[in-house]
Amino acid sequence: MKVYIKNKIISLTGSSQVLDENKAPVYKVSGKFMSILHKKKIFDMQNNLLYVVKNKFWKFIFPSAFVLTPDGEKICRLKRKINFTHNYIVEGYKDEISIDGSFWGLEMKINRNGEEIGVLRRNITLIADSFELEGDEKDIPFLVALVIAIDNLEDKRRRFI
Repeated sequence: MKVYIKNKIISLTGSSQVLDENKAPVYKVSGKFMSILHKKKIFDMQNNLLYVVKNKFWKFIFPSAFVLTPDGEKICRLKRKINFTHNYIVEGYKDEISIDGSFWGLEMKINRNGEEIGVLRRNITLIADSFELEGDEKDIPFLVALVIAIDNLEDKRRRFI
């Protein structure tokens, strides 16, 4: 399955759209106005809350983001590896998840226990970032949460540069 995650051009809350290959909405991502933690909620099209993504508050130099259940239980923590590539570590998840990208981070491979489960392609513009995510349909909701966490981390990193 392939989905497209598009940040809204004009959004004070950091909301995004998740569309399928036919440009039909499949998930909604909504944020809060002036959220310190950049908290975002991921819903299916029946308004069922699937995941919550938020940044860690006190981590300024090496930020991290959390993916939570609708009840607020931590599923995993995502942080960027300290190197010159777009590689991320997912800690605390039941399986070993790694996200490996190049220096520019335009394409990243998402691996679970050493096996590729998804490919993320990033389109960076001055107006709004967008992503193309390819993976198994059953994994897509969690992978969308990881992409939102990556986007949160990159937005935070860009504010310090």
